Amino acid sequence: MSASTIPEDTGGAPDGGSDKYMVPALERGLRLLQEFGRDNATLGAPELARRLQLPRATVFRMLNTLESMGFLQRAEGGNDYRLGLSVLRLGFEFLSSMDLTELGQPVIARLCEEIRFPCNIVVRDGRSIVYVAKVT
Repeated sequence: MSASTIPEDTGGAPDGGSDKYMVPALERGLRLLQEFGRDNATLGAPELARRLQLPRATVFRMLNTLESMGFLQRAEGGNDYRLGLSVLRLGFEFLSSMDLTELGQPVIARLCEEIRFPCNIVVRDGRSIVYVAKVT
């Protein structure tokens, strides 16, 4: 699940401006969450430290914080982590705040009924798409 990424080439500022208003700890935490995905459903502290080029102690504290807030949970075995329900809740809140979803749902429902095929509403995210509504 990747909703938005911070551009690498602008010093982290989405508009290409200065990064003086960036919060480095928050950026690191969000980058940690972005490491999880379909191909990396579970990750451990050593792997995350290597990928993010951060000290293991820093990654451990970040994991502990994200776990306590429900954004991560321990995978079976207890050493690795996976995304938690707070990520899903945040995603649902995002979707419910989008006019596109609210306005588009009846349109794709009618289209699905008319053509008798599943219909989706998608939003572009860089080179990927994110499904925001589906009717079958």
